Amino acid sequence: METVIAALSGGVGIPVVNFLKGKLGWSGKASVALTTAVSVVLGVAAMFITGQLGLPTEFTPEAIAGFVGVVFSTATIVFKLLPKPE
Repeated sequence: METVIAALSGGVGIPVVNFLKGKLGWSGKASVALTTAVSVVLGVAAMFITGQLGLPTEFTPEAIAGFVGVVFSTATIVFKLLPKPE
């Protein structure tokens, strides 16, 4: 269940990243940093929603990295599958 929510967060992250990139006019390395930041926020949110985020004992770097990794990977896959504007 946790992985499904993290994967869905990655799918949600694409429109958020695209919106922010459009508003900020970022591309290249800046857009990768933005995608990473959005993935961290969504990963932590997914941990909170699934009950994986509990202070202080369950808030570990390993748990955060796992959720952020799933969110970032899913966001990257979804982005690559989106049709490119002509």
